[in-house]
Amino acid sequence: MVRLLAILPILLCSLPIRAQEIRFLVEANKKTITLGNTITLTYKFIGGNATDFRPPKLVDIDYASYVTQGMEVRQFNNNVTRAVTFSFSIKPRKTGEFEIPPATVMYQGNRMESDKITIKVLDKSEAEKGIYEQIAENVFVKAYLSKNNVYLGEQVKLTFKLFKKVNMPIAELNYKSVPEYDGFWKEVLQDNRNFEMKEELIDGERFQTGILESVILFPQKTGEVVIDPYVMHAKIPYQTKRRGYPSIFDDFFGQVKYYDYDLSAPAIKIDVKPLPPGKPHDFSGLVGEFTFNAALTDTQVEIDDAVTLNIEVAGQGNLKLIKPWELEFPSGIEDYPTKTHDNISTSSGLMSGSRRFEYLMFPRREGIFKLPAIRFSYFDVEQEKYVSFSENDLSFKVGKGTNVNTVESVGGQHATIQNDVDFINNDIQFIKFNNINLFPMGYSAFLSAPHIAFTLAPFGLLFLLVFVRKKKEEEAKDVVGTKMKRATSLAKKRLQTAGKLLDEGNEDAFYNEVSRAVFGFLSHKFAIKESEMSKAFALKKLQEAGLPQELIDKCEKLIDDCEFARFAPGPKGGVARNIYQNAVEVISNIENKLARQ
Repeated sequence: MVRLLAILPILLCSLPIRAQEIRFLVEANKKTITLGNTITLTYKFIGGNATDFRPPKLVDIDYASYVTQGMEVRQFNNNVTRAVTFSFSIKPRKTGEFEIPPATVMYQGNRMESDKITIKVLDKSEAEKGIYEQIAENVFVKAYLSKNNVYLGEQVKLTFKLFKKVNMPIAELNYKSVPEYDGFWKEVLQDNRNFEMKEELIDGERFQTGILESVILFPQKTGEVVIDPYVMHAKIPYQTKRRGYPSIFDDFFGQVKYYDYDLSAPAIKIDVKPLPPGKPHDFSGLVGEFTFNAALTDTQVEIDDAVTLNIEVAGQGNLKLIKPWELEFPSGIEDYPTKTHDNISTSSGLMSGSRRFEYLMFPRREGIFKLPAIRFSYFDVEQEKYVSFSENDLSFKVGKGTNVNTVESVGGQHATIQNDVDFINNDIQFIKFNNINLFPMGYSAFLSAPHIAFTLAPFGLLFLLVFVRKKKEEEAKDVVGTKMKRATSLAKKRLQTAGKLLDEGNEDAFYNEVSRAVFGFLSHKFAIKESEMSKAFALKKLQEAGLPQELIDKCEKLIDDCEFARFAPGPKGGVARNIYQNAVEVISNIENKLARQ
């Protein structure tokens, strides 16, 4: 007993030490997968704040996502454990057993290593291999680059295009990751918000194609610059006929199985060459092909007449980089802020056009005014050399003007007096005699109706502002409730829009609008963040709300039918009308069920 009492304080002292124990662990969402799938690794640093996370060096394994950092808090028996987490996905290239080496972080000046972890990659069955090969042949993404060897600042066009054979069904198609274009100045020609598919005949086969994204890029750093892959995630329905012979192109008979498939264009590499030495001191930074012009609208004017200097640069290249020249005009000239006029177009797939700067001047004395030299230089990609322009001879002459001078005799001396009435005539303010309210001497407006109204007005305005602010604070506290109230009205508006699109025969836009109506309704009704929104997560929320399983199944079928119909070939008028009616019915039933709870 004495020994136990002696050991007890030591055990108690060790508890806080154990609570502060530093650990760097790694977990996998699954340790066995089939080839072609991904594993998510989560590294947890417990007991402090870690920095400078470096993922492990992988062999025969690709990174399938970026590293995301977060915080995990767990509580067990009044003990709170906090961990800094680093997560990313990997995709093995071949089968076998792989030992993932440790990742590292910096903690208190020391680099620490995580645990190792082993994963197992199994081969798919021959049937699955055949299915994925068919998918790869019938739906894919291609990247088109105008050139991959350019100078610093030279424009290049990059386009990502989706190809899908017309008999290839797709249940879902979502954007998974898009390039960030690090190291480039970007001009967007078309993005995924304007995505539309059209039919094309390619090598004798009919495809549905659509531009996912098209951009003009201007490299801002030299060397080999890599553009990340453009990745889309698809769910491909696989049907088995009642008599066997599975094929992904069969009609809807038998059991349906969905295959997850990532459509990915390969990473793009661009070699960016530095500009050669010998840059002119007035180098504009433009790279391409340009012309230059500087001219005056008049060369002979009178005092106070306007003179305009126009400087224009035209050609192909990043015209938006050009800034106005900072010119020092001679004394006696009053100048106004420079105006910029753009005539820039990207319709040809390259940036071209002109940018003109307008300098407005007013001479306030007579004489000859010579403007400072105006210089412009750029790098010509065709000639591979610097080209310079200079305008040194811009000048204009200012005469006395047409003002009338009169001579008067003052004290026997003749004096010249300039008649400026014509010049200042527009500035004379005439005395007005009408609509003048006069009051007798000694009159006071104190306690009059206007006096009382103006006195009480600030207090009324203050009360109104306090009332509005409190109302907005109450609405802000109940963000979820506000969204739930708006959910049904927004869904109704979108369904009305979908109905108009259906009547107009615009079926692709119709399916998009119905999908937005359903997912928007569920998002607002259950306060689902946009980043978390998916079919599975929305259906889970419906189950948690205690809605009937039959209604949940109808909602799931509506989403599947809508997504599938978007890519199904052939006319779909009858299907579209059924989907519209089902959407109205599902949204109304969910709203009624929730209102009764």
